[in-house]
Amino acid sequence: MKDANCDYPKPAMLPSSPHFSSGPCKKHPGWSLDQMSIDLPGRSHRGRKCKRRLAEAIERSHRLLGLPDDWVVGIVPGSGTGAIEFALLNLLGPKDVDVIVSDGFSAYWANDICQIMGQSTFVHKVPFDLSKIHPNRDTVLVYNGTGNGFCFNNLDWVSDDREGLVIADAASAAFAMPMDFEKLDVVTWSWQKGLGSEAGHGMVAFSPRALARAVATRPVTLRPKVMDLRKTAGTVLMNLFAGHTISTPSILALEDLHSALDWAEGIGGRTALWRRVRSNQAVFDTWVAQTSWIDWLAPKDVRSPVSICLRLVLPHAWVDPEKVKSSMISLLEEEEAAFDIFTMHDAPAGFRIWAGPTVEAADLRCLTEWLEWAFDVAMHQLELERWVAIHAADRPVERAKIPT
Repeated sequence: MKDANCDYPKPAMLPSSPHFSSGPCKKHPGWSLDQMSIDLPGRSHRGRKCKRRLAEAIERSHRLLGLPDDWVVGIVPGSGTGAIEFALLNLLGPKDVDVIVSDGFSAYWANDICQIMGQSTFVHKVPFDLSKIHPNRDTVLVYNGTGNGFCFNNLDWVSDDREGLVIADAASAAFAMPMDFEKLDVVTWSWQKGLGSEAGHGMVAFSPRALARAVATRPVTLRPKVMDLRKTAGTVLMNLFAGHTISTPSILALEDLHSALDWAEGIGGRTALWRRVRSNQAVFDTWVAQTSWIDWLAPKDVRSPVSICLRLVLPHAWVDPEKVKSSMISLLEEEEAAFDIFTMHDAPAGFRIWAGPTVEAADLRCLTEWLEWAFDVAMHQLELERWVAIHAADRPVERAKIPT
């Protein structure tokens, strides 16, 4: 039998980068180790120069993200997960909490909050009614979900006269899309997503209302030292927002972040980053509309522009979508056309493709051609397997002739 792939010519070109992972995400265009300063690795993060470099990362991130001037920003351990957990552990307690469960990660936060708050937690699962979110309660949400492509494209439902805090896990939203900070009080993110920097470090941003809560309130639960905004004596670590870190950061990762910030500022700042994301999304808007076997996972009104989450729509009932997905992913990895586009464990068979600002639209267009090739090959292989199985059952003694 000849190679099943031969009937399906491969696309003429590979993407310039096959890195479409949703985290850690692709490095920025032009990234090189040679661009990073190597003067400070090996120095103490408590030293004056390193501390100044950490403070610069805070100042530049604050400015690039477009946070209000009166917000404060700090660096915490644990990437995006550590950042949101830091906010929850240090702020929740004074009020009941509404948790909006829109994806797998928000379900994790809901579970943690229920353990912290008990019966004071109100969990709102899909399909949720946002009119039931109470302005006197704290609200926790995931701004953009990489697992299912669900995004809060507007926050009009958030009251301007709210008494509670609105805490947003913005790990994959920061730097990738506009965010309405007037409707938010706490935003958390990581270095590894929108800017494609190294993982392991997170950032927390507090509005004046959130900072006042952190200073005035003793949280209701015990916190490990790396998640505690307070010193042993109970005073607040206000220098966290000036370059001090609770645990030792990677200075090499810090320099990588500065490299990403250099690139982002050099192309025109956040508006340029958003423009790149819109161009990337447009590639898939066009392709999905023209392709019968693929569809969006999230409805249009809540669809993420940066987390491209797709599901297979197969023409035959006998086809196992998981087999098609696995075969396609293997083919694409073998050809080095796409790495790490597998879906989350709780998503239907399909693909999860990062279309953040560091990804090139031309590479995504190229990827769609390779997806079409991989689909044709995977389906042909399954059809051959089915043909063999049917004819082997008809003639169990004589080996079935396999078509080429």
